[in-house]
Amino acid sequence: MVKRTLELAQTYLGDLDKAREVAVSSQDNLERYVALWAVAVYNVEEALHLAVTALNNTKTSYESCVVVLYFMRQTQKKTDEILSFAEKLFWHRTRLGLLDFAEPSTGQAHPSLV
Repeated sequence: MVKRTLELAQTYLGDLDKAREVAVSSQDNLERYVALWAVAVYNVEEALHLAVTALNNTKTSYESCVVVLYFMRQTQKKTDEILSFAEKLFWHRTRLGLLDFAEPSTGQAHPSLV
């Protein structure tokens, strides 16, 4: 896994256009994360914009949304887009009984997700 990650990093750092494409469309979560990271090396704001694009894509799987949100959290940037999307995603899944991330007493998202 480490070797593959380093190979992907080398590829995406050398070809940012490919990284941008993979960041918003890959079904492989490692590829998506490393592509976002590579773009962020040069421009964090652009990487966050690509991450939001990926989150808004209806073809992005739930698992990929979690990966993208994790990437966004790692940038330590606070944006309303991150918070509102995370709340919407996790609240909906919690209401369906698919996740247990809500506080039992309040029904609100767990503070670690905010």
